[in-house]
Formats: sequence, C-alpha cells, structure tokens
Amino acid sequence: MYIFFAVTLICNTVVWFHARRLEAVWGNVPPVPSYSGAKAFGLGDGQMAYRLIGIMLQNLGSTGAYNEPLMA
Repeated sequence: MYIFFAVTLICNTVVWFHARRLEAVWGNVPPVPSYSGAKAFGLGDGQMAYRLIGIMLQNLGSTGAYNEPLMA
C-alpha cells in the first residue's frame, strides 16, 4: 500500500511539473478595447457599449448545447 501511495505521489508530481505552465488559448476572443474604442463601439454611449460588448462576449462561445446567459 505504501509503494502504491509513493508511486501515485511521484506520478502526480511529474504531471504537475509538466502541466503547470500550460495555459488555455482562446483564438476567437478579441483583445480588450481601449476606453475610447469601447465608447465608439457604443456610438458614444458608455452604457450601450457595455451591453453590446457583454452580448458579444456572451455569444463568442455559443457553439454547443450548453449556453449560460451572462445577462438576464
């Protein structure tokens, strides 16, 4: 039992050292807009820009059957 625990611990440590630098890459997410760019996206209205960018982010990953709306 102690040998099984030791082997499991060693395997877990090796996997952790290998995977700790891996990051998710989202190719379809646009970069963060500047303040003036976001305001221009909403035609000068900050509240409209906030809602339009929120809807855009909500619909970026709508490719599956399990979608959770960000705004109700």
